[in-house]
Amino acid sequence: MKLASFAIRAEDLPQILHIDWSNAWNLVRGRIADRGDMSAEQLMRYLAFEFGSVVVYEAIDPSKLRVFSTGSGPANPKTWPSLRDISVDLIVRHD
Repeated sequence: MKLASFAIRAEDLPQILHIDWSNAWNLVRGRIADRGDMSAEQLMRYLAFEFGSVVVYEAIDPSKLRVFSTGSGPANPKTWPSLRDISVDLIVRHD
């Protein structure tokens, strides 16, 4: 399965984020058990940084999403074009 890389400014994120542990449930469960001293907010922040993946269930305007594309520098998502402004065939797909 090929993946694409997206970026979004923090202020454009929906108010409610969830942790995506769909691909590592046992590992996440262990991390939760190991950090029982953390508040729910601290734990969620830790897991988001640890696994680098969150889930949102609200719509995000495509103009707010930046997508890594041919000709984009991979290290600076601020320079990536918005999803709305790019041709699908220019989106970089990776493993």
